Amino acid sequence: MTGLSDELNRLNTEGWSTREIERVAERHGHKLHYSTVSNYMSGRHAAPTGRVLEAFAAVFGVDVNHLRTSAGMPSVGEPLDLGPESSRLTGPQREAIRTTVRLFVEQNDALANHAQPDGATTRTSGPGLRLLSDDVPDLRDQPYAADREEPGDDPGEDHN
Repeated sequence: MTGLSDELNRLNTEGWSTREIERVAERHGHKLHYSTVSNYMSGRHAAPTGRVLEAFAAVFGVDVNHLRTSAGMPSVGEPLDLGPESSRLTGPQREAIRTTVRLFVEQNDALANHAQPDGATTRTSGPGLRLLSDDVPDLRDQPYAADREEPGDDPGEDHN
């Protein structure tokens, strides 16, 4: 058994079967196959992914950081809140942000798997971060919205 599997079994106060845990995860919007559940509950699992831990956290009604701690993984912060201004972003801009966040999370997960005893991490060989995917337009050369003049705007015109 692992610390995570011990904790998952302790949290399973209802005595749910692996198939029932699969169904509860699905009701919470997560995909968690019953064979995966079986492997985690019995301690026959690899390093857990954030997705799997989020599914188990939803099933058992606990904070995902509780499970991350049980798995010997560092805690994560609150979900990123971009504020009300983010409602004005275009679809491609939103996808660029999601892609960037996903890449940072993958990098953090990879670095966590190479942690040193003193908490330092080492980076193994591999390609650098690619912040924009091929299907997301590169918006770096486009003027910032506040810098664009709207049709009919006259900088010298008094708007009182």
